[in-house]
Amino acid sequence: TVTKPVDESQALVKVLNEAMPELKRLAPKYVNLSRLMALALEAKMKNPLLAKCSGTSVVAFCKKCAEWGTDRVGAGGVWAVPFWNSKTNSYDMTPIPDWRLLIEKAKKAKAITHATADVVRHGDKFHYSRGMTPNVTHEPEIEQMGKVIAAYCIYTLPDGTRDFVVMSATELEKGRRSSKAKDAGPWVDWLEEMMK
Repeated sequence: TVTKPVDESQALVKVLNEAMPELKRLAPKYVNLSRLMALALEAKMKNPLLAKCSGTSVVAFCKKCAEWGTDRVGAGGVWAVPFWNSKTNSYDMTPIPDWRLLIEKAKKAKAITHATADVVRHGDKFHYSRGMTPNVTHEPEIEQMGKVIAAYCIYTLPDGTRDFVVMSATELEKGRRSSKAKDAGPWVDWLEEMMK
């Protein structure tokens, strides 16, 4: 007797549905778990390396998103990044929070009241100074967007103090090279977002 192989995505949907009680326990009520699972499956189908990720790691990815209180996969939420797991000889779908999600969570925790990040390109008018009155100004060149030369984040603390952090292209590249996902996922598909 020949048995028909079970479609892999159907099997994964079944596993995710079985994990639903635990996901409900982890997630705040505002997280749409059906949306989260659908977006995780969509990410898995769109990326050849994510397609190779184990079903267990997809469930773990969804659990981490639920724990972090988001149903967004990608920009503004959690990036699904394929990491090679040498212990299991398979790829794992690994969650990496987007910078906007980090800001959102920091605001909810009242660690900051506001923050924004951007990249600086060759040709932009960009100046920053430190000292008694730290200051940053950035006028992007819209017509001829050049190569990224820096990234920065400006933030406001609860007491009203405003400050910023600037990273050069060299520092950003060092960060990319030290990442496990340096040659895949968002460091390739969404480079500027990762720089932010």
